[in-house]
Amino acid sequence: MRAKDEIRKQLQTSQQGGFTLLEVTVSMAVLSVAFLALAQGLERTSRVRSTEREASVAFQVAEHVMAEVEGTPFDQLWRRYNDDPSDDPASGAAAPGSVRTLDELTVAGEELSMPLGLLEQGTVTVRLPMVGAGPTAVLSELAQDDPLGCPRDLNGDGVLSSGSRAADHVVLPVEVVVQWGRSNPRQRVSLRTVRANL
Repeated sequence: MRAKDEIRKQLQTSQQGGFTLLEVTVSMAVLSVAFLALAQGLERTSRVRSTEREASVAFQVAEHVMAEVEGTPFDQLWRRYNDDPSDDPASGAAAPGSVRTLDELTVAGEELSMPLGLLEQGTVTVRLPMVGAGPTAVLSELAQDDPLGCPRDLNGDGVLSSGSRAADHVVLPVEVVVQWGRSNPRQRVSLRTVRANL
């Protein structure tokens, strides 16, 4: 009898001290879920940091181009940033026009030393209140452009009228937009100002 009791005690002790196959399987499943959640969190954090870095570079580009716009004499703004090369100011070099890719971006004649490669397929657009597109676009008080606060009295006569205001404008709202990426809609950063010659 004693031998049977001893064997029974040993069996109970060994069963209490070890793990069953089911317990090991459940533990592995819980650990797998925890590691998967951790990996997804790290990936999300990495993506957010990358987006923040891109947005920071895009904002710096927008600031540089806006500084170029603000440094341009008022009477040359429309001629430098429209898409009609025939009216470019006589400064020896062609005006940049309204849209530039980041690959060809120079600001005030100098290339930028920022990591522009972060902004895949990036463009910089200088937006003005205009009607139409390309070389036939006209500076217009009747342009429907909410971000620029238009329609707007550009020549200060108190009347919103049709026709080009390129020759007599005294106020010019400007928006610099940097866009990048392949998604639709693309990533975007913008700055706005209003230049005046009063």
